[in-house]
Amino acid sequence: MDFFSQFLVTSFGNVQGWSENSCSNYFDFRELFFDAIKLRLRSDVPVATSLSGGLDSSSIVCSISELRSRGLITDSRPYTAFIHSYKNTTADEDRYAQAVLDKTRAAAVWIPYDSRRYTADYMDGLIQSFEGVHPDLPDGSLE
Repeated sequence: MDFFSQFLVTSFGNVQGWSENSCSNYFDFRELFFDAIKLRLRSDVPVATSLSGGLDSSSIVCSISELRSRGLITDSRPYTAFIHSYKNTTADEDRYAQAVLDKTRAAAVWIPYDSRRYTADYMDGLIQSFEGVHPDLPDGSLE
């Protein structure tokens, strides 16, 4: 059973199954999550992330901002979020992404969706570019 499935939300603010032990689990999860982010931000080049406005990417961008404000991430380089924008479609989450940007002050690169660009040939080329030889490994392998 995953951490969140042990709770039943019966109404806003009323969570059955929540206890002091749950709180401990929450803080354990938060510490692990923050540690995972700090590890992935260790770099000698600028680091960026994707931001959709959904829970996962928003949690990452907000956590980076929180860790920076506490001095737990000391990299002073600007932090950039890439947002693939689906304006005027049912997948438009720009307002959520913008709310995260407003809160965190991350730099944004907005990439508008263009259905004409994403042809089968374009996607095949993109996938193949990720399957190339990794230049940093001595034998040129991926592992």
